[in-house]
Amino acid sequence: NAIFFNYSNTYPFSLHLQFKTNQIMKLKHLFYLGFLFFSGLIFSQNEQYKELMSQDWPNLKRYREANEQVKQQDKAVTAVFMGNSITQGWYDQHPDFFMENNYIGRGISGQTTPQMLIRFTPEVIDLQPKVVVILAGTNDIAGNTGFSSVKMITDNIKAMAQLATANNIKVVL
Repeated sequence: NAIFFNYSNTYPFSLHLQFKTNQIMKLKHLFYLGFLFFSGLIFSQNEQYKELMSQDWPNLKRYREANEQVKQQDKAVTAVFMGNSITQGWYDQHPDFFMENNYIGRGISGQTTPQMLIRFTPEVIDLQPKVVVILAGTNDIAGNTGFSSVKMITDNIKAMAQLATANNIKVVL
């Protein structure tokens, strides 16, 4: 009482079905990848990621509001002083001198050249000064953000100078 089934008649159909199944699986995988990608974009702004998103290694938030105020003024910026605690100290000790000469102080204590390079566009180029004074490298030598070779330090300073020059800003080192 054995029942035999002839597979030869169903072979093309099963191949076609297998091909369709592979296509459906590929589409399904693409859908899941797309869903993960877009949900990542949407939920990356979620409150649960606030701590991660608030990490600001170059300290871009430090002068964000002040930069917006400068951009809204009609006065041309004469010079931006970009640097570390020494530069910050110049402004802190002589704020009237900076205001009278339309100078902007953008020093941050402990900063290294890679951090300054990241800050360079919003804090120098976007303010469109005539001149930028760059004081950098001492905290790199101190190892504030890890080891930095002399080449790394000079490359970062050169990159800032090149960005300034490309935007018609004179450089003082």
